[in-house]
Amino acid sequence: MIETEMYLTMTELGRRYGASAHKVGKILKDWGYRDLQGMPTPLAQDDGMVEQRAVEDRPWVSHWAWHFAKTSEILEFAGLTQVDSK
Repeated sequence: MIETEMYLTMTELGRRYGASAHKVGKILKDWGYRDLQGMPTPLAQDDGMVEQRAVEDRPWVSHWAWHFAKTSEILEFAGLTQVDSK
């Protein structure tokens, strides 16, 4: 069972949906959640879609992680289907 408050990278989201991180990113751009440079938009941040998180073994490095439940709604509306629920 997937924890609904979980935040995942676009690579991790892509694995769950059998898609590349590039495909996930394009869908998020199409919905206005990523800008032309690939960064989360203010809309994504205001809607609680994304959080900036430190990398576990390198706390001086951060990445963007996407709210699984909220992002999944968009990915599924865009036609993706989960292929793995682990």
